[in-house]
Amino acid sequence: MEPFELGDGELIARTVVHVTPEDVPTPNTLGIARFDGDVQITASLTDPSLEPGDVVRLEGEYVLRGNGTSVVHGPRLQPVDDS
Repeated sequence: MEPFELGDGELIARTVVHVTPEDVPTPNTLGIARFDGDVQITASLTDPSLEPGDVVRLEGEYVLRGNGTSVVHGPRLQPVDDS
């Protein structure tokens, strides 16, 4: 398997999950983003005000879930700064 550079994508859907496992933050805003190469990713959003059509990037290192003894880190979908 070879790495694949996602680059910028378009948020195509979002939802808010209000009932999560004990070690997952609530509410948890999730989005589906489409990237070049017909790649779609579902991930947490860094900004709950993101809407379909916004340009996003999958990056960063965030706590996705954790209970003090076990913590899972990973990237999230975040808005692309146009400036």
